[in-house]
Amino acid sequence: MTRAAWRLGIGAAGLLVVLPGASLAAQTPYLRGTDAVSIGRSGAGVAYGRSLEAGALNPALLVTLQDERSAYLSLGMETQSSSSTLQSNSLKLFTTDRNRALPAMGAAWKLSPTFALGIKLDTPVLRHGTLPEEASSRFYWEGLDLGVHRLEVQGSWALSEKLSLGLGLGLARISYASDVSVRAIVPEDGSQAYNASTNPAVAMVEESLHQTATKTTGCYSLGLRYAINPRWTLGASYTKILKADLSLSASTNDRTPSVSGVYLNDPVPAGVDASVAAVVAGSHATAGSGSVEIPGVATLGVRHRFNQIFTWELDLRYTQGASFKLPSQPGLYTPSGQVSAPVAEGGYRNALGVSLMGEITFTKRLTGRIGMAMDGATVDAQAVDPVVGGLASSAFSLGMGYKTWGGELNVGVQARLSKDTDSSRLAMDWDLGGPRTISGKTRVEGTGYTWAVGFRRSF
Repeated sequence: MTRAAWRLGIGAAGLLVVLPGASLAAQTPYLRGTDAVSIGRSGAGVAYGRSLEAGALNPALLVTLQDERSAYLSLGMETQSSSSTLQSNSLKLFTTDRNRALPAMGAAWKLSPTFALGIKLDTPVLRHGTLPEEASSRFYWEGLDLGVHRLEVQGSWALSEKLSLGLGLGLARISYASDVSVRAIVPEDGSQAYNASTNPAVAMVEESLHQTATKTTGCYSLGLRYAINPRWTLGASYTKILKADLSLSASTNDRTPSVSGVYLNDPVPAGVDASVAAVVAGSHATAGSGSVEIPGVATLGVRHRFNQIFTWELDLRYTQGASFKLPSQPGLYTPSGQVSAPVAEGGYRNALGVSLMGEITFTKRLTGRIGMAMDGATVDAQAVDPVVGGLASSAFSLGMGYKTWGGELNVGVQARLSKDTDSSRLAMDWDLGGPRTISGKTRVEGTGYTWAVGFRRSF
């Protein structure tokens, strides 16, 4: 039996390695479970009864737990990096600001055979990265830092031996920051407004702008579990759309303002530096407006207990990607008026996804996990941005659990990937006539990883 389980595990591992393919490379911002067990399962588990960590994905599973009281604590790291390569010169530019801590916790109390309470803390969304100032797409997005931390209290009711329902209510803390570069006209008299006749332009100055805000909003999740028989189980869950109207504050970044491109006059007139300094001194950043809206996700899963050693699960997801929204970018108010960043064309769309996992009990103490996930694109290929992302993505994960110290020590590692894409709108210039797209394609790539170590114990 153990040998058969080993063969199944090795076969699944080979299949999952092949599926992502060599053409996949930057990750989705959505994290399907951030504890060590869920990472090892690649986020599959809405039908995985008797699993406390799966209760974070589907609250209806809490009433299936055998232990009266149990809890887990997990801590890890999430890393993501994107790159853009302008094909005309093959210069490859990588984002910075790559790492984030990844805490998670959960607990459950089974108050009766038909009712259980739970609590969970997770991080369902992370997207972050800052492009270097050489990247031409900095006029759309120079940097983004979007994170959602969610805390829910859960209830689970068993309506019968086969059917249970779940509800989670809580708060989600949305943190948002963005960066963008803009260019302002520098006239001869920098303290006065530009006028083509009386105060002509002599240069342009570039500033990097930053805005930030945080907001706490309500959240909920719904769950259902139905046991077809002792070996087959169905599960379903839904997490609501998160929306927060933000009060943004804006500032200029700590970057020396640069005179962009070539001076507008040849020879360069005397006093240009003083004109630039006057424009900078008379300018200030202005905040954008709007809300952050995070898509809701509906998931349907099927779990099969193949034998006493091997269990697998397949989850299908529907992400309401068309609802994804971010505020407008900050601007710069100068003596010549307001300067605004260009707005990228193209919207967002709904997408389907799938997660597949296998769990193997090697011994009474040791459990192995393997998983993969794929999600459809929530943005058109030509509208992709190396900072915001949104392309079709995949993930591959491995995990292990070892029973010790009166509980179980778990480890999960996941590589998170998405499809490489060429875009013809990311090569840009900004001259006296404003921002414009120039000829040339840009290759968008990236890679990301998550890992976590957790400990679960029953009381």
